[in-house]
Amino acid sequence: MLQHELAQQGSFLFRHRGILPLLFLVPGIGLYVHATPPSAEGHLVYFTLSLVGLLIRMATKGFAPLHTSGRNVLFQKAQSLNTTGMYSIIRHPLYLGNFFIWLGCSFLIGHAWFSIIFILAFWLYYERIMMAEEVFLLEKFGDAYSHWAMQTPAFIPGWKRPSFPSGQFLPRRIFLGEKNGILALALIFCLFDVLPHFLQNGFQPPPTSGWVWLLVASTMYYLMAKIQSEILKKKENEGS
Repeated sequence: MLQHELAQQGSFLFRHRGILPLLFLVPGIGLYVHATPPSAEGHLVYFTLSLVGLLIRMATKGFAPLHTSGRNVLFQKAQSLNTTGMYSIIRHPLYLGNFFIWLGCSFLIGHAWFSIIFILAFWLYYERIMMAEEVFLLEKFGDAYSHWAMQTPAFIPGWKRPSFPSGQFLPRRIFLGEKNGILALALIFCLFDVLPHFLQNGFQPPPTSGWVWLLVASTMYYLMAKIQSEILKKKENEGS
């Protein structure tokens, strides 16, 4: 019964899995006001950590078969079982990517205990989501899922049976599917780059930096990907 209850909680959290970072953003900004801003080198190190998470997501989604590893939020969906590539070393690579992305952002706040609280919250939050997903996959794929899950770690990668992806690399899946995460990442790092300027100088325009240009480029990319997504949706609706 406890497992069933946790899976039910996970189904609810699955539909709202983008909320966790927002719950930490507002108090994080409040703490940042009273913290020592990270150095330019620290800012770059934290961004690199988040970039590792983004690359994990790209390596996962780029080779994932169609109708799997998507951004659907209303319900679980999988037309096939992924067991190769990233899925041969970890059962939930997308969530591992999310962890590194937001861990790098949490370090920007400048309080070690803030990052520790984030790690604990992420664990409690995503543990239930992963449990809900695994219940769904077990019901759909049965013994095939059980056999793969017994050999593959849930969240900490294992290297006993790595294999190359069986599917074709699809750059379009990354281009269209990662636009939200890329824009959010650029926005957060740009925000924490210019925030010390605003705290010291009021609302005077901040000096142009590489982070500002990164945000501009990410915004343009997001708009292009969004337009392309809408065009594809329109074509699919006309075809059906």
